[in-house]
Amino acid sequence: MKRAKVSLKDARAEVEFDDSKISPAKLAAAIDRLGFQSAVLSVGAAPSAQAATDGRKGSPLLLTADPSPPSRMMSFGIDALLAQSTPPIDVTTKFARTEADALRLLTAGQAQLAFVSLDGVERAFAHGQAPAARFLTGGRILLALHVIVPQASPIRSVRQLRGKRFGVLDVGGVGERMTRLALQAIGLRDEQGRSLMMGQHVAPLKRGEIEALVAAVPLPSPLVTGLTREMEIRLLPLDEAAITAVLRADPALRREVVPAGSYEGQETDLTSIAGIHTNALVARKDLDPAIAYQVLQVVLGNPVEMQKACPFAKEFVGENLVPRSRVLPSHPGSERYFREKGT
Repeated sequence: MKRAKVSLKDARAEVEFDDSKISPAKLAAAIDRLGFQSAVLSVGAAPSAQAATDGRKGSPLLLTADPSPPSRMMSFGIDALLAQSTPPIDVTTKFARTEADALRLLTAGQAQLAFVSLDGVERAFAHGQAPAARFLTGGRILLALHVIVPQASPIRSVRQLRGKRFGVLDVGGVGERMTRLALQAIGLRDEQGRSLMMGQHVAPLKRGEIEALVAAVPLPSPLVTGLTREMEIRLLPLDEAAITAVLRADPALRREVVPAGSYEGQETDLTSIAGIHTNALVARKDLDPAIAYQVLQVVLGNPVEMQKACPFAKEFVGENLVPRSRVLPSHPGSERYFREKGT
């Protein structure tokens, strides 16, 4: 999928995709697995590409997002609410394959907004790789490690993954680090697993191409809930030795329990690990401050509507909200918004 425009009011989305890689039906099924019921209404040729300009003056404002599930789903919500704001901001979402790609689009002026990890954009800015980026806002979300096998699988513990084919959901940031440490703790390396993008995780598990899926995702996760609609699954707990090894390697992570009933068919509590992932909404430094201010009014000023559009939006509420970066300069529109809020 290349771009998406979402209308919550009309319950429709216009999606630009590469039909040599995925069919409309499979694309709709992938969106459905994210927790948004979908069906194909029509298929047509994509419009010609336009440069990103002022979203209130004709051409769409381009929003890009890194591969992590929270970033991609939040971008849908932001896109939809901005289109309904007053005055409306015309936004088109383009998903990047990597966080670095998202920042390159921003730096090159091919996008004016980007949804990425705060650690990633701060690191890129410090190394001169994202000089045009300016901070708008950020939010913290808890990611928990999920190890998933088909219900009928003979695999009963994570230690039995040795020598097996498994997939790793590509999420970047703290999720990637947590996954790597957990795999090392049970005698595996993450490069032994098959890297999977969001939306690519169901078919390999259903077809038996992989015997397990390892994913650091929010708890509960719409991705895992969507997977339970496709097939019967079972979650594996991390054993105490693995948890201890991970926490010793990274004390910022923590022990976590996936409560019974989090997913269909899960009858018992499961032990795992979790970490705080901080997302950031950033803008090009030359984005009109009035538009940047309006973006924040929409994203932060409508928490109920935002959470209806995306369950991960709770990361931008209360103590989860991050009003400024320690490294990245704030955009003037962000400075105005938080100054008026007394933050």
